[in-house]
Amino acid sequence: MKIVVFLFLITLVFVSCKQENRSLDCLFYEVKGPVETITEIEEMSVYPDQLSKNVYYFNKQGELTKAEHFRSTDTSGTFDLEYITHVKQAENGRRNYYKTAPGSEKIYEVFQLEKVSDDEIRYTFKIEERDVEVNRTIYYNNELPVRSYTTGHYADSKFETKKENFYTNQGILDSSITIDLITKRTATAYYKNNQEDNFGNFTFGEFVDENGERIYTIKRSYTYYK
Repeated sequence: MKIVVFLFLITLVFVSCKQENRSLDCLFYEVKGPVETITEIEEMSVYPDQLSKNVYYFNKQGELTKAEHFRSTDTSGTFDLEYITHVKQAENGRRNYYKTAPGSEKIYEVFQLEKVSDDEIRYTFKIEERDVEVNRTIYYNNELPVRSYTTGHYADSKFETKKENFYTNQGILDSSITIDLITKRTATAYYKNNQEDNFGNFTFGEFVDENGERIYTIKRSYTYYK
């Protein structure tokens, strides 16, 4: 079950954002407008006793400058800082990032974004300590992400998936179908209860499976540059 949810979650990004000449970071983190910070709370059904909190910081050019990642393992609402994402200087149009624990210089995780064209983005992600690697290519049509291909491994488990997104007439994600190209298994997730702010950035959304059972919930709040 956890492997199935893992494969689903690593394909969640790019669910409902339009490009509109935004920066690569704003596109990746699904935000519009002069965003300054995003505070995000995630809840996954496979880990019912854990909440994740992420705080993202952007400059006025729409580029990520830092992110803080917290986790709570009880219902008190208290979050402990686990990791910090740092941004390296861009190279040849690529954005490079790495993650460390607070007060440590040891790199825990690295990832890279590359905008190949207006219709294609490539993403790589590695955690050497846990033997995790993800390589994903996302394709757009009419400024909406409609398809992605993902390959990689999670310890000894290799994966290769294809994801198709389907939208309402208003350009809001309706459902996603993820196909495991190795086992030929298919998983469908439905996006429900979407809420947005005045900039069109989502503030709440949840994914449910074919039986209506909740898989994943995300809440966001934003601050904006004046």
